[in-house]
Amino acid sequence: MTVQARSPISGSAADADRFARKMEKRGALEPLPGLGSLIAAVESGAARLAAHPSTLLHNDAYPPNTAMPDGGNGEAVLVDWAMAGWGFA
Repeated sequence: MTVQARSPISGSAADADRFARKMEKRGALEPLPGLGSLIAAVESGAARLAAHPSTLLHNDAYPPNTAMPDGGNGEAVLVDWAMAGWGFA
């Protein structure tokens, strides 16, 4: 059995133009109120984060991923680094 992929968009260019005009009449293509200030806030936050050094993060530190030496003397060790990544601490 052969399965053919179908494009999620079908129809002619004229159909697309009619759809765009309909959406424009409904106001769906106008900018969202507050979108500019949201974008400015995201850019500002990104700039503040970029000013900080990045750090290797474990991202899954909880008791089962912690190994303690016998007797409790010495350093604890984090295991299971599958979720590790770079980020801001």
